[in-house]
Amino acid sequence: MWVGIGGELDQTLIQVGTENAVSSGQATYYAWYELLPNFAVVINTLTVSSGDVMVASITLLNSATNQWNIHISDTTTGQDFSLNVSYNSTRSSGEWVLERPTMNNKLTTLADFGSVTFADCYLNANNISGAISRFYYLRLEMTNDLNNPLTSVSNLAANGTSFTVSYVPTH
Repeated sequence: MWVGIGGELDQTLIQVGTENAVSSGQATYYAWYELLPNFAVVINTLTVSSGDVMVASITLLNSATNQWNIHISDTTTGQDFSLNVSYNSTRSSGEWVLERPTMNNKLTTLADFGSVTFADCYLNANNISGAISRFYYLRLEMTNDLNNPLTSVSNLAANGTSFTVSYVPTH
């Protein structure tokens, strides 16, 4: 699960989020950030566990110098990470995404994650500030190679700032 700025129409994606994976029956969870085209950087100062409530943001501090703040905190444990970076983004889009990662150039199997709610989603782009509902937006749902749904994405809540992604069991 991650939030990002840019990347929809170009390759200037700055993002921060969490990943959970299972290997040999062992679950691992961690936070990370990424400035394309560089690889993701694991945030070793945060310990993430299943069920933790995370808050993430990417804030443009200075448009003239392309200074950004990447912030992620675990409100369950009180842990916090913040980093200022220099990054030239077109700022063409804001993104709130739940996706399955690629490992060894192959999509991983999507685990039954239940439901995840993205809440308090705001954006400042193209001289517009506000809730997702103030912008043109797309709901993207994951499918398998047979085009069967793996997730469902709710409509935006009445406040225009939140939505829920749910796992769809395959039969």
